[in-house]
Amino acid sequence: MACVLSALALLFYAAAVHAKLCGDYVQGQDVPCACGDTVVSDVVLTDDPVASTVCPGDGLVVRAGGASAIIIDLNGMTLRGSGQGAGLWVLYGGPGGARIVSTGQVAHLEGFRDGVVAQGSDSLHVLDNVVAARSRRDGVRVHSTNYIVHASQVVDSGHDGFALGGHDFTVTATRALHSGRYGYFVMGMHAVMGTPGAGNTSQGSGDAGFNLNGMAVSVSDCVVTEAAKNGVQLNGMDFTIEGCAVTDNLQTGITGAGIDWHLRNNQAAGNGY
Repeated sequence: MACVLSALALLFYAAAVHAKLCGDYVQGQDVPCACGDTVVSDVVLTDDPVASTVCPGDGLVVRAGGASAIIIDLNGMTLRGSGQGAGLWVLYGGPGGARIVSTGQVAHLEGFRDGVVAQGSDSLHVLDNVVAARSRRDGVRVHSTNYIVHASQVVDSGHDGFALGGHDFTVTATRALHSGRYGYFVMGMHAVMGTPGAGNTSQGSGDAGFNLNGMAVSVSDCVVTEAAKNGVQLNGMDFTIEGCAVTDNLQTGITGAGIDWHLRNNQAAGNGY
């Protein structure tokens, strides 16, 4: 056992030693990003080493080093993990939070413990055009304020697809496929989960498609199908559920406990009861 612990300690020490600051402008230089590096400036991934190897821990850690929020353009690249760490771990994105986008093709974060983790104010502002696949725990886990998650997808998450908290955030045109527990686990206030024509989809979750907790959460144009239990679970007050299709879930379509709900123009069919 002592030999095993020593080997693990050496592995983590080596990873820490080789981690560095990276970005397109680090003290006047363009420093390519490798696994475990800390992004401190705007960056567009191209031939960076992080996109050509399997990361033993985190893919990239984000900690803005300047006076403005940073932009991380994954540029259609794929970051691969070995079941540990986060594909992108956002500690501080600068005032208002980081913009994590992928121009052109969709970017992929595959095989990490969590795909994207962002916690705290000024961590994340936008996540757009990113797929998190085969995360051991959560695909996208964010707890912050005034952020947007758009046109992103999680596939085969071991726990929750999207685990979202905080207040005043918007989630549009996303998909959670085959999440181990919930497709969407939301705990917050003043959250907008979908807009007309840009709703969110959960398919094949291990428990419920949407589990919504808090106050003043609105859901529009959602699609929930093939959940092992309920389609949509509500626990709180001042919820609006409108234009959703909740079908073929093994238990109830829409259920929960709370007050001041507004349900309009939803369809529930083929559910267990």
